[in-house]
Amino acid sequence: MKQKVISFLVAIFAFTVLLLPQSSYAAEAEGIPDAHYPGTQVVITPGDVIYSNKSLFGAQPFVGHVAVVGNDGYLYHAHPEGPTKDTLSEYMSRRHKPNETITVYRASYGASAAASWAAQNIYKMKRYWITNDHSTLDDNYCSKFVWQAFYYGGGTDLTASTGSVPDIITPSKLISSGRLVQKASFDSRATD
Repeated sequence: MKQKVISFLVAIFAFTVLLLPQSSYAAEAEGIPDAHYPGTQVVITPGDVIYSNKSLFGAQPFVGHVAVVGNDGYLYHAHPEGPTKDTLSEYMSRRHKPNETITVYRASYGASAAASWAAQNIYKMKRYWITNDHSTLDDNYCSKFVWQAFYYGGGTDLTASTGSVPDIITPSKLISSGRLVQKASFDSRATD
């Protein structure tokens, strides 16, 4: 009987000390502070599309950047520097100027599968190149990569409401498609 009690206590100890800290710190380790977006109560969810506008001659909807949140909490995106895997903190600090707005969009279909696809395929990108060939991973750019993650991974076309896939998939085509719902926005230097 005494050995059963000891075994039971060891099992409880193992669960509380070994398992709980791993799950409670997993979000922080993966770059997800408190598992929600800074300054919001919106939970960071695999497949979320992160959009930030970049003003260039007032063309904010066209000029922007998008990334997709992977199942591991990292942000995967095609960047001029190459294929990129960032924590949210890295993405916010390295990729954006102070006071830039970052907006979170969420798809109602295919998000988790798109998140997996993005993580599995990001390093197949060879160069940042805007091309109308939607099938290639070698030549890629941010909004095309996010579109591919949902199309090939999640089985949904984020540009479907436009009638056909445009030659060049811009960030504005993704966020205005009706397939993504805005969930939150926050400042690029926001902290909790």
